[in-house]
Amino acid sequence: MTLLSIWQPSAAMASEIAPNLVSLHRTSADVVAQGDDVVVAWEFDAPVEYVSVILRDSLDEHQHLHGGSGAMTSGEARATVDTSIWPGGSIAFAGIRYAWTTGEKYYSVELDATGAVVWKSEGLAEVPSAGQAIDVVGFDVTSDIDLSIPAMLVSATRTSGDVLADGEAVEIAWEFDRPMYSVVFRLRDSIGRDHRVEWSAWNDGGSSANAGIARAQVDTPAWAGGEVVFSGIEYSWSGGSMSLDGSGTVNWKQPTGLADATLPASGLGQLTFVVDSAYDPGAAPLLTSLTRTSPDVVRNGDEVWVEWAFDSPVDSVWIMLRDSLGGVHSLSAGMWNGAAESGRAYADVDTARWPAGKIELEQIQYNWGSGAASRSVTLDANGELRWTSGDTGEIPPATAAISYTPFTVESDIDLSIPPTLSSASLLSPEVVTDGGELQVAWSFDRPVESVQVYFRDAVGQRHAAYWTKWATGEPAATEGVARWEIDTATWAGGETVFDGIHYEWGNSWMALDATGAVTQKSPPGVADAVLPSGGLAGLAFTVDSDVDLAAVPSLTSVTRVSGDVIHDGEGAAIGWEFDAPVQWVSFAYLDGLGRQVYVMWNGEPATSGVASVPLEGATWAPGVAELVEVRYSFPGDHTVTLSRDGTRFSKWPSGIDDPVPYEPGFAALDFAVETDAVFETVTVPAPVFTDATCEAGAHVLLEDFPHGSWNWNPNNGMYGDGGESYDGEPWRPNEGVTYTVTARFDDGWGTTGESRWTHEFVDPGSCEPLLEFPAPPTPTIIGDPVVGSMLMAVPGDWQPAPVELSFQWTRDGLPIAGATETSYEPSATDAGTAIAVEVIATKEGYQATTRASEPVLIQEASEPPSAPVSRVAGADRFATAVAVSKEQFEPGVEVVYVANGLNFPDALAAGPVAALRGGPVLLVAPWMVPEVVKGELERLQPKRIVVLGGENSVNPSVAADLGGYASEGVSRVAGADRFATAVAVSKEQFEPGVEVVYVANGLNFPDALAAGPVAALRGGPVLLVAPWVVPEVVKGELERLQPKRIVVLGGENSVNASVAIDLGGFVVP
Repeated sequence: MTLLSIWQPSAAMASEIAPNLVSLHRTSADVVAQGDDVVVAWEFDAPVEYVSVILRDSLDEHQHLHGGSGAMTSGEARATVDTSIWPGGSIAFAGIRYAWTTGEKYYSVELDATGAVVWKSEGLAEVPSAGQAIDVVGFDVTSDIDLSIPAMLVSATRTSGDVLADGEAVEIAWEFDRPMYSVVFRLRDSIGRDHRVEWSAWNDGGSSANAGIARAQVDTPAWAGGEVVFSGIEYSWSGGSMSLDGSGTVNWKQPTGLADATLPASGLGQLTFVVDSAYDPGAAPLLTSLTRTSPDVVRNGDEVWVEWAFDSPVDSVWIMLRDSLGGVHSLSAGMWNGAAESGRAYADVDTARWPAGKIELEQIQYNWGSGAASRSVTLDANGELRWTSGDTGEIPPATAAISYTPFTVESDIDLSIPPTLSSASLLSPEVVTDGGELQVAWSFDRPVESVQVYFRDAVGQRHAAYWTKWATGEPAATEGVARWEIDTATWAGGETVFDGIHYEWGNSWMALDATGAVTQKSPPGVADAVLPSGGLAGLAFTVDSDVDLAAVPSLTSVTRVSGDVIHDGEGAAIGWEFDAPVQWVSFAYLDGLGRQVYVMWNGEPATSGVASVPLEGATWAPGVAELVEVRYSFPGDHTVTLSRDGTRFSKWPSGIDDPVPYEPGFAALDFAVETDAVFETVTVPAPVFTDATCEAGAHVLLEDFPHGSWNWNPNNGMYGDGGESYDGEPWRPNEGVTYTVTARFDDGWGTTGESRWTHEFVDPGSCEPLLEFPAPPTPTIIGDPVVGSMLMAVPGDWQPAPVELSFQWTRDGLPIAGATETSYEPSATDAGTAIAVEVIATKEGYQATTRASEPVLIQEASEPPSAPVSRVAGADRFATAVAVSKEQFEPGVEVVYVANGLNFPDALAAGPVAALRGGPVLLVAPWMVPEVVKGELERLQPKRIVVLGGENSVNPSVAADLGGYASEGVSRVAGADRFATAVAVSKEQFEPGVEVVYVANGLNFPDALAAGPVAALRGGPVLLVAPWVVPEVVKGELERLQPKRIVVLGGENSVNASVAIDLGGFVVP
């Protein structure tokens, strides 16, 4: 099977045409009673084999009329009214379901009351609405029976003993006010585990009954030792079913129109008993074995099995496996029959979600008990404790119990390649008003399951338009429309811009920001996706709104209404007033023990009010309560925080106006607390944070302390977890995001030390083994080694490109301060010393490597020679280039650059790159290699030759001839024109963040010719422009390079002033 056949739905799947409903109308009476028939006539435009008409009765329950026997285009659906199950009152049409077969394939369609499709079989073409064909008028049922009154439990008595051991039966005698089909008593043991004590008519003679005995066998340790209490009841009768919890509250009922049932007034406490068991209910189950029993190699559709066993029952087991891309797959134990000591966890392999490669064990998570008594443990792949919840006692390592071995998934699908967004465009207008629908059409190169397109409005608040296959009922798709309704109460007026995209497929997802940078992805081994070329700035639109969501209410007055001293039973009260409505106001205090407590108000938006809180019990510690901040929210769910002095603030979102500081500050809101409640202090052990390394993950140690617990939150407290202690991997840490740990105290307790800590976890970076650069070159120095002359470093050809190079000049082996450029001018102090240059090469995934040149001895400046001017020349331009090469370069050079000698642009851009790579530039004719150039190439014996320019500039036959002179072959660097070729040359050598870019007229050669030596010396590229415009390809390269300076060569006749102004926009200081 090919990749395409898996990802693309077959065209044949949508070829079946469903019969269309032609008419549907009731032919029976408007009022029916016991024994009457209800009849609905139907007709289709093609034969159907089964029809079910769905009605909704007065208790909101469905009643069904059935019809059809063999293939027919018309017929009747009917049912006889039985008032023991049809309640009196109005009956309404609710829908129709019909079915037919084509060959051996069974198809069905369901329509709702309006004729819209609710459901259709896979492979059917679109089914049009049948609303015009439906004419089923409601009718009434007359009955003397009130079916809304549910069956009621009259009594329940435990007839078994007060203490039961393993193997003994618990028995409960029950009685109802009418015959029952089934009765289930739920009993809860000492660790919160529910057990069912059952009776059913089908297992007890086959007929319903008013009374009976429900039974269950006690099986320890599945039934934990200790007290067992009543926790609920479920029962069914001819008119419905009901479930109540232990307090008598209705959990669910069917039909929903039933009245609520109740338990006997005396309650059911008499059902309590004790289980006598040798198993300690407080002991944690320990893993005794874990073994993979499925094959070593699996393919699509195969199952993966892992068998497990514990020394006492567990209620759930999840085996987590990690695939070759870093994705996690969960194997479920499927414990449908309750707690068990052993079992199998399994999963089906779907190669659209499971990538090819090795599958490792990631962790084992298991849970026992329920509710408040529930506890869980997570072990890592080695059986070491990773995480616990609740009081589990000591959990020893289970290393010896684990005999899992990795297995391999075989697949032809490369899941490391993500779907790529092909296009995104607005279908909605460029100006959208309140209530208008934002519509974004999107397409991907492969099917995706959900798409969220993010936008940022004029005040910086983020919004999204959504599409998911689950909401639409569609399969994964390559194109669709993401939608969202604009609400100007939360969406600010003004320009809204594209802010990123998030999409999901298979077992993976990807998130990119507006620039196309990947912000998050899962699994981590998936390659980075990209946005369409040119970005998605075209998704910007305007929201037309009269609501000013940028405006921020200002606090105009605040007064403590309560006294300077507040006692038990009194309350703290603060009156406030704003110049515009707010939704809530919070005054945060630190009490006498440093605990943060709040005085709050919230309600309908208002401009004034009173925030208050009662001082009850041991909630506020005695001493001075000091106000630390005031926070308030206003329409749009925007928030502002003012500090104690009223001047420092934070706001969200960032684009709203700055609040006016409250100049008086808030010190006057402090008050004293006097209470009879006894407060005591505890010492809280400081958390221990450990950042992740390549050898171990991030770690948090939170030690238990008396009279309190811990709470920990990543993402600035947006979500988190808590517990009495914690020793393991932090809960979802994010690099660069504050992770907060807070000590919480029981009433009456606090601390005199710290109670809140923060930490930002640091990503260890790539943990792959660092590679070595292959054959790192030895740099050389060119230039006269004389005081006052300029020396230049030639780093050589570092591969694989691109490689980041830095330089350090040395004097007698010691670094020269500040000498870190590609060039160095010896001064008088260098005379008589040995000057060398070190080249430091860095590249992600590679070891930083330093290579040093041979030193040169610096001479004193001498008198000018009698012939201060020398000439290097040949018979023509080709021979002159050869003469320059012979002057400077020895045989065995790394690279030679070759350009068209009859036209200037390509050769001009080569100068800086050739200098940095340590190779000459030679010239050829478009159609031939001159003999003088061939001779120089034979002398130089280069490893590589790089041809600059396209095939019109240097013919392919010439490139083929050149191949005979290079031991490692010939490559070509070219663009669509001279401007693009200069860009291609720049990309070959220079990384973003260059110090300088030289820009010259690409339609005339002198300025660019002069730029070459300077650019080579300064380590920057030469780019070409037209005199009046910056070509788009050059703009793109400048955006990539992010230069600190741009030098324009030539006067305004050569490069227009407007072009220079445009170039200034690309400088990144």
